[in-house]
Parts: sequence; structure tokens; C-alpha cells
Amino acid sequence: MNQGHAEQENKIIAGSSYTKTIHVKSKVNEVWQGEVTFKLPAMKDLIQAGLKQAEMRGGLPPESFDAFTNHMARVTGDLSVVVTAAPSWWYREVIRNNKKELEPALDTILDPNMLLDIWEEYVAFRDTFPESNGASGDREATTEPGAVAGGENPGSQPLQS
Repeated sequence: MNQGHAEQENKIIAGSSYTKTIHVKSKVNEVWQGEVTFKLPAMKDLIQAGLKQAEMRGGLPPESFDAFTNHMARVTGDLSVVVTAAPSWWYREVIRNNKKELEPALDTILDPNMLLDIWEEYVAFRDTFPESNGASGDREATTEPGAVAGGENPGSQPLQS
């Protein structure tokens, strides 16, 4: 992690869900600072993050993009789902079903290093719970874009055209 971007406070709150709060401070814009809290994702959250990544790629496969673009799609997809509390600059107001809501405005944050620092803190936190991220047994956890752990089935047959 780049020094000065995220100062870890090591606050882990146990309960029905697990969260961690860190302090972030951008080197690019002094407004982008404050506490960011993220959660241990449930399966639904992991799926939602994957859908957000696909949406950012316009539905094209990861192979259509360079490594940086794929990684940032992963970072912003994950953060848009797992961050549960952040300063006001993290959000934008949108109207859904005639109701005002806040959604992450990660496309307006022009400090990729700060986003990467937050994501790296999230991944380190997530990885302290190996059962929750597929890192146990014969399944392999990965941070590679487009990779699916345990996706190969030796008993499957190719489709005939």
C-alpha cells in the first residue's frame, strides 16, 4: 500500500456481519479523505460485484481489455458493493423508482492509487476469512479478472453444433 493513502485503524466489528474501517487520504485531492468502512461480502454481494464488472466492460469478455482496465473494473466493481460507509465525496445522488438514493460515484474519483489502496485493504481483510472467499479445500480463490474458482468440470462434455 502506498504510504499516506490508507492508514489502517484495525477496527473489526464482529456480529452478524464483519466490517472494517480505515482512514484514507488522497495525494491528488485533499477533499478525498475520511473513514471508509467495508464489509465481508455475502455470495449475493460477490455476484453483484461481478455483474458491475461486466457492466463496466460493456458485456465484453475480459480478454478484450488490457490488464489495467480489467483490474480497475475489478477494483471499482468490488468497492461499489462492499463499501458500506464513506464520506460524501464517495457518493452521488440518483433517482430510482421516483426515490432519491445514493450510489458510489467511483467514476468521478481521479486517484486510482487511493482506490487501489482501499481495495488492497479490503482484500487483506476479506482474506482473513478463508472460508468466505473460496480459499479452502480444493477450490482456489483468485483476484484475476474473469476467473472462476472451481469452474472446470472433468465430467462435462463440449457442446455439439
